[in-house]
Amino acid sequence: MELNKKSTVGRLKIADEVILSVARQVVGDISGVYSLAEPAASLTGFLLPKRVTAPIRLSFNGDVAVIEISVLLKYGCRIREVAEEIQRSVKSAVQDMCGLTVSKVHVNISGIVFPDGK
Repeated sequence: MELNKKSTVGRLKIADEVILSVARQVVGDISGVYSLAEPAASLTGFLLPKRVTAPIRLSFNGDVAVIEISVLLKYGCRIREVAEEIQRSVKSAVQDMCGLTVSKVHVNISGIVFPDGK
């Protein structure tokens, strides 16, 4: 679903891919994040036909966005602090750059990446 707003001047369309790329860039710049990760497999994933999953998913409730992000973190980082930074930064960037209201940013920690040799 694209964000589609009308104004007195005309119409504005922002593709989902634009919103996702903003979120992707922000997450990549946060200290403690190793990379985006594929979401963990669920039981429904085994029972239902396979569908394409992405590390960042976007859904809308009216004109309000909900973003879900799956990440791998670096060993030694403070998990809670990094997750909260992801939430704050993604919400702020998407709202500022896209003019879109973001109600929630869910962060799934899919794993920890240990340094080589350990």
